[in-house]
Amino acid sequence: MESRFAGDAVNANSVAFFGIANATATVSAPGSVPLGQPFGFSVQFSNISGFTGYGPYINVFMPSGGADGTSGGGTDDGYNFSSATYLGVPLTPTIISCPSGGTVVSPLTGLMVSCPVTSTGRPSQFISLQLPFGSVTAGQPLESVVINATMSNLADVGTPLPISASAGFIYGDMPSGSMPSESIRVTQNVAPSLFSVTKAHSGSPSIEVTGPNYPRAYTITANMPAGLTATNIVIEDVLPNRIVYQGVSGAGITIISQPAIGSVVTPPNNLLKISVPASGVPITVNFYVPKNDSSGNPIIDPASGAGSTTDNQATATGTWLPIDPRDRISGGPVTVSGNSGVVTITNSSLELVKSVSNPTPPTSPGDELTYTLLFQVSDYFTVRDLVIVDVMSDGQDFLSSFTPLLNVTDRAGNVTGAISAAYYTVVNDAPSVGKTRITFDVSQAMIALGAADGTLQGGRSITPDAGPAQGTITFKATVRDLYKAPPMGPLVTGDSIDNGASITGGVVANNNINSISTGTVLHEGVISPGLEVPQIIKSIYAVNGSLSLPNPLRIMPGDLVTFRLRYLIPTGDYKSVKITDTLPLPTYEAETLTNLSFNNINTGIPATGNAQFGPANSGAPLVDVPAITISNSLFNNQITFSFPDKSDVTNTPTVIDILFTLTAQGIHSSIR
Repeated sequence: MESRFAGDAVNANSVAFFGIANATATVSAPGSVPLGQPFGFSVQFSNISGFTGYGPYINVFMPSGGADGTSGGGTDDGYNFSSATYLGVPLTPTIISCPSGGTVVSPLTGLMVSCPVTSTGRPSQFISLQLPFGSVTAGQPLESVVINATMSNLADVGTPLPISASAGFIYGDMPSGSMPSESIRVTQNVAPSLFSVTKAHSGSPSIEVTGPNYPRAYTITANMPAGLTATNIVIEDVLPNRIVYQGVSGAGITIISQPAIGSVVTPPNNLLKISVPASGVPITVNFYVPKNDSSGNPIIDPASGAGSTTDNQATATGTWLPIDPRDRISGGPVTVSGNSGVVTITNSSLELVKSVSNPTPPTSPGDELTYTLLFQVSDYFTVRDLVIVDVMSDGQDFLSSFTPLLNVTDRAGNVTGAISAAYYTVVNDAPSVGKTRITFDVSQAMIALGAADGTLQGGRSITPDAGPAQGTITFKATVRDLYKAPPMGPLVTGDSIDNGASITGGVVANNNINSISTGTVLHEGVISPGLEVPQIIKSIYAVNGSLSLPNPLRIMPGDLVTFRLRYLIPTGDYKSVKITDTLPLPTYEAETLTNLSFNNINTGIPATGNAQFGPANSGAPLVDVPAITISNSLFNNQITFSFPDKSDVTNTPTVIDILFTLTAQGIHSSIR
């Protein structure tokens, strides 16, 4: 891992035309931005050469003139720069008007900069940003500068507006200054957007069992950017012939047309058409999935129980009066429209949904996890010989002191209680070392708890109608301190543990539960309660032995600067921890940490060239003395602290706190 803060490690993306140290810029921006809205994008900076570059910077070009510029006496309608930050620290921009196809002088390098050619001939915004560190060594990881901008509310919808960026080094490959560099420019288009439609399904992750006992809903919303208004908004949805429509709701809506309520949707009478009072007002379409579609075809194969899918998409239209008169039609409003994405639901005869709870989050060794397996049978099916197989990943133990519980309800009634040991098995190191396989014979456990049989019969499988056929199994596990599989190291923060389960059952005739099974259905579910991710913090701890830092902080040649690295470990366990600090050249040289024997103390301030524990260090035996390695300034200019693996059986939260002191070197007057 690397510590990063303003004034520390850099990452440059640029390809230089001049000098030896070359960089590249990469732009990551959204493909579309709503009119009048702020947005952010990143420019990544990377040193692609084998040499250290000094005075890293980026250039950004924004089409502030937009598609119309000042034509017709109007106003520029592109987007404009708002701010820039590096790791949350504001950067100071220099903003220059860059004439279309012309040139300007870079305020940082003195190089002539070519301005983008715009379709309107209007100038672009040229934003020059010096990064807040003095150098970028070869091979440093990418660093991102976040640029914030605002799209004009006059912009032409759908007309791409390009962002361009380049990167380079003000002082080339010499701290005293040499030929500056600038990379080849890269470009990404951003299109102004206006009207959008969203559609979502309320069912569990796009999976559902069928029948009226399992009601579902679509939520559809037509959206406009904040501050802009559309009128006459109408949402349309050609509903599929594989659902039973149960009505629509929404604040202030007017129903223009709808299918028959309570019946299978039948074309051509399947158009739902709703007028909504304003953008942002959602409508809720209630439905359930029937046994057969409007043509009488089974939605799920009645013999095999094999599932199927149903797709649906919504559209919407409205009218809008553009703020920019140049974008109006004959001076009046324009029609706006949009489509939602396709929403797919899966129709199942048998479903398994898994959940986990932890009374003491975040998850860490020693915690007790409660797993709940919810299984449901379609209203139109009868299923027997139900078996659930659950596999816990390495890092967990089945809690044998807690007896798993079963709770099942169908048309025959309810059975609940502890599952007899005869009807579940726990096998360690299966299906592989470290994992645990738990098999529940659900049907036999039901019988043992008093059910007449081990069958779940759906609420519409026979008459009279009944409620849902469903049940839950609850069991517990503990999070281990050590993995069981080789090399059997500790569970550490950031690790992921998971639990997957599957349910199988035999489909039998609804009117004869003792008939031969005509198919086996399977459904699976996975859940992952991951461990908390550790944090690293870097700061300047002292200057010239004083903890009282001046404001503003200015470092001069000869100053003794004490840096502090803190690595917060919630579990107290760690492995392969290497804290690497990339130092900015030429102010600090890694080789000046001359004492490579780490001082095992946590009081006072280390002398220049030395490293020791800081005051928050948890101390032995939780943290051992690290090994120190140096990558000299010719290459990466890094100091790395490598810690032995540590397993703490008490899982006490730990802080690795490091102080080290270096002497600031002589620097170019403009290098930070």
